[in-house]
Amino acid sequence: MVGEQWQNIENATSSILLLENVSTEMNGNKYRCVVSNEGTATLTSNEATLTVYKTLGITTQPKEIYTFEGDPTIFSVAVDAQGEVTYQWQELIADAWTNIENETSTTFEIPIMENAFAGRKFRVVITNGGDEFISNEAELKLATPITITKQPTNIDVAYIGKTATFSVEVSGYGAEFQWYVSGNYGTDIGVEIVGATSNTLSVPVENDLILENVYFCKITNAKATLTTDLVYVNEVQTLSAFQEWSMANGLGADASPTEIPHNDGITNLEKFTFGLDASKATSYDANANFKHTSDTTGASLQFPVSVDAEGVVNVKALKSVDLINWVETTATATGETSSDGKFKIYKVTAPVGEDGKVFLKLKVEEK
Repeated sequence: MVGEQWQNIENATSSILLLENVSTEMNGNKYRCVVSNEGTATLTSNEATLTVYKTLGITTQPKEIYTFEGDPTIFSVAVDAQGEVTYQWQELIADAWTNIENETSTTFEIPIMENAFAGRKFRVVITNGGDEFISNEAELKLATPITITKQPTNIDVAYIGKTATFSVEVSGYGAEFQWYVSGNYGTDIGVEIVGATSNTLSVPVENDLILENVYFCKITNAKATLTTDLVYVNEVQTLSAFQEWSMANGLGADASPTEIPHNDGITNLEKFTFGLDASKATSYDANANFKHTSDTTGASLQFPVSVDAEGVVNVKALKSVDLINWVETTATATGETSSDGKFKIYKVTAPVGEDGKVFLKLKVEEK
């Protein structure tokens, strides 16, 4: 039957009707057979209704649940199916899944959570038309109260153009964070900082007005709200060019210009000036703009100075005839720059003295 009218099924002329590729769209279709005897008599069978069952699909699996002591726990499952569906919840006991008596619905509840229940595992066996389906297993876990394990601390010095970063560490289940700022040296009402919802707060340091702010964090879960200590910035400074370089190279703002961290004979200040790698032992030749020549008439040394170091350092050229006594000599800018534009090129030349020897070296000093 299609709509309200009976229609012939093409080529269906035997005593058996075989339907192929049955789908759920055919559910409820009605069929009958008209039998005739060489055109002299016609009989019509009773109508028959086709019922098509969907293959059962679990649309919502039981999930791992964290529950606080004393609270109820409800595991649930949802399926997409037709026909009679039955449920049997099971618990994993001694490595064997065991039926839980009278737990035969789509939900299974533990009225009161106890410490001893932590780690118990459950699943549900579902039957539909003789087929059996088993859900994922779901574990019951104890949700622990939140505790602040490390308070945020004040920042001694923050640098303009960088960020001041505060952080708090906590333990416990379901902690959510919200940072607040209180202006006027903490006398104003604390205001939520939009988007500051992690355990770390990074505040851009644009000027020294940050000194007027006090910060704190509220940590909440379903059971409690905790508030951290109040924290603030003690001092604001402007980074020097060397400090900018030092921080960019992972040395921190307090790195010493005269330190030689990799025992290569080259100070941090020299690496900053000549564009050398601060992360490992190196040599002057690592910058291709260094060039030195010598012959019977004298020696010359070409060297680069970072544009960031211009005006920040003095680079002195020194000459000697005995490697003991050194005197300053003139180094001049060539007017050239490196191919990447990051270095100005300088050159110093010294003629051979009466003893037939001359040596050159560089000395870098902060202005």
